[in-house]
Amino acid sequence: MLWLLILAILLLLFSSWLSAYYTSCRHEGEDYYTMPPACWASKKLLICGNIIFLVAGFAMLFITVGWKWGLAGIAIYWLLVVLVDIPIAGYANKKMAIRKLEEVANSLQDRDEKTQYLLSAAEIQLHISKKASIQAYRRILDIDPDCVLAHFNLAVCYADVGKQQLARQEYHFVEKHDLEAAQELATIFEQLGVRFG
Repeated sequence: MLWLLILAILLLLFSSWLSAYYTSCRHEGEDYYTMPPACWASKKLLICGNIIFLVAGFAMLFITVGWKWGLAGIAIYWLLVVLVDIPIAGYANKKMAIRKLEEVANSLQDRDEKTQYLLSAAEIQLHISKKASIQAYRRILDIDPDCVLAHFNLAVCYADVGKQQLARQEYHFVEKHDLEAAQELATIFEQLGVRFG
């Protein structure tokens, strides 16, 4: 019976991995409806395989440990999916979106259009890593040094990582070019504990 329990756990872990893979995997950033038909088949196969592994794993779990522990196993499995698989898939989707936006930006010649795409990528990057966002906003400022939004967000990133002097420098640029944005930034600085003295 022990080998059956181990097999059930392995099947459930593999099913969990398939769920994360399916959720994070996209065909060139397209959704299900715009994918070529060849990808529909692989997605359907992936979903069917996941369902088979899930059902087989839970069946073996119920056989080996009984219905009470089987229900507890189902609860633990879904808790793992929510706490582990979904965040991993979300992270992978964000990284893919950043990569696509940067590819489009690199293909553009117009500075304003390029800046807009890079700002979108940097905005997504903010949800992943402040330090990586700093690099993204610096890159934008290399292309368009007068982009107030990039200076604004760079100031917030610097403040978040504790670089108060650099945050104040960015604030002064924003203050010279957009008083309303500077007031909003001052409020954020106050919340983050950035001093102006």
